[in-house]
Amino acid sequence: MSEKQKGHYENLFPFLSEKSSIVLSSVFSKKTLGTIKALREGMKNSGEERKNWIVLGSDSWVKGFDDAKKWCEDNNKEYEVLWKVPYDSTLAKLASSKGFVYLPKGMDTCPRMVIEAKLLGCDLHLN
Repeated sequence: MSEKQKGHYENLFPFLSEKSSIVLSSVFSKKTLGTIKALREGMKNSGEERKNWIVLGSDSWVKGFDDAKKWCEDNNKEYEVLWKVPYDSTLAKLASSKGFVYLPKGMDTCPRMVIEAKLLGCDLHLN
């Protein structure tokens, strides 16, 4: 997802640089983009107030779950932890939420969920 990440893996695994490659960010199908558009428009037309923030639940240290949760608590933000939630439900939760907190501890430059949250109208708190 970044030239820096590509270089990191090429240093770890030199055979990767033997062939031509390019860096891609997250890729979305037309179906997914249609779902995001429908959710965004549905939320806009509902008049519902968006209150809570979303935190990605994860056992992986790199995802920064504890830091994201702490930020919500330190800033008096109502939040919901999404842990092993089906994809369509995750999109629906993002569409109805005020914001998304993501504070990874490693080279996670712009994961798909950040892009989805932004497209769904969430405020973002990122590092």
